[in-house]
Amino acid sequence: MWNKLFDTAVGKLTVLSVLCMLGNEYLAVEKRLPLALIALVDGVLCPSNKDLKLTPRYVEMLSDVESFLAYPWGRESFLTTVPRFLPPLIVGPGANPLQVMRDRLS
Repeated sequence: MWNKLFDTAVGKLTVLSVLCMLGNEYLAVEKRLPLALIALVDGVLCPSNKDLKLTPRYVEMLSDVESFLAYPWGRESFLTTVPRFLPPLIVGPGANPLQVMRDRLS
């Protein structure tokens, strides 16, 4: 599915580039819905990194839009979000707690 939607290698696109593609009035109609869905999922529901890079697994799920829409995105979003609010693991002696927090947030 990645090759049908994009002309680049896996992992080089962000949600912002997908939104720019959607702004192009000459974009093929059959690409609009999958691009909008992946922007919604990777940009709002389940952002996996601070750069908002697209998740290849989610893009491949778009090969069947019906099952993509039926997927439990609320649970996926919950499972992605909750670990970020848990207390940090015990930091060993000599470790910088701020660096540990930065690593967890990135």
